[in-house]
Amino acid sequence: MRFSTGSTGRLAGTSVCAGGGIRPPSAAAMDSQSVRTTEACGVQGYDGGESVAGRKRHPLVDTEGPVLACDVSAANVSDQAGARRLLAGLRPL
Repeated sequence: MRFSTGSTGRLAGTSVCAGGGIRPPSAAAMDSQSVRTTEACGVQGYDGGESVAGRKRHPLVDTEGPVLACDVSAANVSDQAGARRLLAGLRPL
């Protein structure tokens, strides 16, 4: 499952400048988080590093906080593979 802001697949502007115009994001941060799930259906795996059975989220956020994109996968997907998968779905500005 993937989703990103903006209907064009591009990173959307998130800040309003002093003049009233929209400033595109200048930098972003990426992280991963393993979460437990109770559902039997859907994507599921086991993250041995955190001892969590469930899913893993890979969010990409602007430095000011808004979520630019997010990828959800099985918990056994490595952080590196999740980052590659997330970044592969984005288009450059």
